[in-house]
Amino acid sequence: MELLFVLLNSGTSVVESWLALFDKYGVGWTALVVVVFFSWYMIRFTLKRFKKQDEQWDKLVNKLTTKENDGLSDDKLQTFAKNASKVQQIIYSLLNEFDADRIAVFEYHNGGKTITGVDFKKCSNTYEAVGKRIEEKHQEYQNIPISVNFLWNKLLIEKKPIFISDILSLEQTDNTIFSTLQQQNTKSYYSRLITNYTDRPIGFIIVYYYDKVTILSNEQLKSLSDASICIGSLINKD
Repeated sequence: MELLFVLLNSGTSVVESWLALFDKYGVGWTALVVVVFFSWYMIRFTLKRFKKQDEQWDKLVNKLTTKENDGLSDDKLQTFAKNASKVQQIIYSLLNEFDADRIAVFEYHNGGKTITGVDFKKCSNTYEAVGKRIEEKHQEYQNIPISVNFLWNKLLIEKKPIFISDILSLEQTDNTIFSTLQQQNTKSYYSRLITNYTDRPIGFIIVYYYDKVTILSNEQLKSLSDASICIGSLINKD
């Protein structure tokens, strides 16, 4: 502290301040003060730069995702309500047909691009159907970055359905996916993208089995594909 006091109060110029430090404390202590001041300056500069980059990124995201909206008309509200009801009917129908434990629909939002060039930053569980004795979880999955879930990333990047009839088959070959599903107490897992009219991903649907290993038939997988197309047309916002 005394070194800093000398630096700040010993003269009318920066040069005189450094000379005062050198005369009183020698090269070693003066060099230490130089290092401290330089480090302090670099930290401030870096933090300021990061803050500016974050502000620019947020501004870009808002620009890409925010649309002019003068409010929803009664007709649009009624259409949204009807479409939401249809989506719920579709996933509950699949839940019964597949004898599944949970079916969830996620929608992407807060656009932009990741460092890999993939669109979207987050997703939310907007529709959910659950079987008996299964706890609803859609409230827990709101505004979730897709980067936190390896399977969500894999689905979006590769744009191919993920069908895992038995997670134990992955224990030796793909420990990342195995561990992810094991932590969720999932035995079987099926997911595929939901796209809009231009084949742009706008969300995804997941079928979960917790109590038993289940192999969906080709006919059931076709039903899942048809349902995703139908849901895409209902939730499409373009």
